[in-house]
Amino acid sequence: EIYSVLMTISTATAPDIRRSRSILFIIITSLLSVVAVLLFIAISAHFPLNQSRQSNSTPIINENCGLDNGINCCYMNAILQGIRDIEPFKTLIAEADTVIDPHDPLIKSLNRLLSELSSQNTMNDVVRECRDEILAALQGSNNEFANNPSGQHDIDEAYGTLMNIVENSLQTHPELLKQFQKLFAIETGSVTDSKYLVRLPIPEQTDRPESIDLVSLIKECSPILDRFPMVLALSLGRSSYVNQKIVKVLTPIEIPMEMQVDSTCNNDTSSKYRLYAIMDHEGQRSNSGHFTAFVSGNDANWRQFNDMQVSRVSIEEALHRLKSSAYFLLYVKVPKS
Repeated sequence: EIYSVLMTISTATAPDIRRSRSILFIIITSLLSVVAVLLFIAISAHFPLNQSRQSNSTPIINENCGLDNGINCCYMNAILQGIRDIEPFKTLIAEADTVIDPHDPLIKSLNRLLSELSSQNTMNDVVRECRDEILAALQGSNNEFANNPSGQHDIDEAYGTLMNIVENSLQTHPELLKQFQKLFAIETGSVTDSKYLVRLPIPEQTDRPESIDLVSLIKECSPILDRFPMVLALSLGRSSYVNQKIVKVLTPIEIPMEMQVDSTCNNDTSSKYRLYAIMDHEGQRSNSGHFTAFVSGNDANWRQFNDMQVSRVSIEEALHRLKSSAYFLLYVKVPKS
């Protein structure tokens, strides 16, 4: 085509020559653009741009089901993703679903939800319906949720309320209730705190940046902790009142992958726990923002559940990044050998 244009130029009049030159210029420019694109692709294949950023990225995976945040319920999404693969809990809820009063919607919804999360890789109407029924159960049993059904709520308040509702549903079946309490309940010497989680107040550190050791915080609470469950829930107190406003405490916390926890009960003097889930809070204020969950899978890989988005993550990088935003932790007891 270039040759024909050149021949046209050699035999054409002046206006034709100008027109042919314009066509030739367009053709050559287009060819150069194609060559440049091909060269860029070839170079990028051997020398990827932003290589360090790509190595830290977390590719989206579709082997796990996410949960939408249509009604501002990221706190509940994080909790449900955190407990979805705790096998003894799933087994207990499945058994309870066969014997509990069918008019009690929570156990049935929880069982269906856990089953769907295990078998589906995308959210469907069943998952959404079950999640919303669990939220409705919280609103029916706690004025904090009933008065502000579409607002942001503390994850520890939601977790404690959910555990209390399940406990109430199991009251007519003592053996199932006993199994549930063995899984989650903490025996304490105090009746003022939740028996399903340990609240750890975090001191504000404005003058020194050192991290606080999580085990040290737990030891400060040891006088009231008698016996630990299979799943130990720890709420990191990142809320503080300053000038009559709720502010977020950003003190960094060292979160161990494994830890030895002492109790005051002679029959259970020490228990070894491994980190299972981290719920973190993004935002400058503790009464707003966004919750996500980092959860250890059965395949030893860690995943971040950010509502509908599910990504594989490096737990080492996550622990470093979450020092000042980790809000709620789940540890599971390591069986004694």
